[in-house]
Amino acid sequence: MLIVLGGLPGTGKTAIACELVARSPSAYLRIDFDASGGGADDNDVSDSLLMGHAPL
Repeated sequence: MLIVLGGLPGTGKTAIACELVARSPSAYLRIDFDASGGGADDNDVSDSLLMGHAPL
């Protein structure tokens, strides 16, 4: 299962994600996209999936 949270700054996305991670066997992967198109490292995502964590 993949859960994606999106929204404006300061709306509680991180707080909700941290609470979900605390209650389930999942991994919190923060991906911030900026004007240059930068994002998360693919290796971080792959490692979490291989450990059996659902990405959040």
